Amino acid sequence: VKAYRGQIERTRDEQLQRAIKELSRGEDPERVLSRFAHGLTNKLSHEPLVAIRQAGRRGDHQTLSAMCQLLNLETETPIINFSSDQLSSDDKDQQS
Repeated sequence: VKAYRGQIERTRDEQLQRAIKELSRGEDPERVLSRFAHGLTNKLSHEPLVAIRQAGRRGDHQTLSAMCQLLNLETETPIINFSSDQLSSDDKDQQS
């Protein structure tokens, strides 16, 4: 728990420092905040989403169920396999 919390805090701090630098250069605060929120969301969600996709491709329903429970996700549809065809272009970019 401590290591995970530390990882999240480092990610937050990195994104925050980037935003502070952008603001100090006089960039539009609304754009800076938008990029900060987008960047933080992407960084924090990347690893869990990769794990979910990999479990889906393997047909690992036990891991998928555990991830849904861990992330407090309610799914109305059954857990299915994911193929690379179902990934958005943003998802494919993050995998590179």
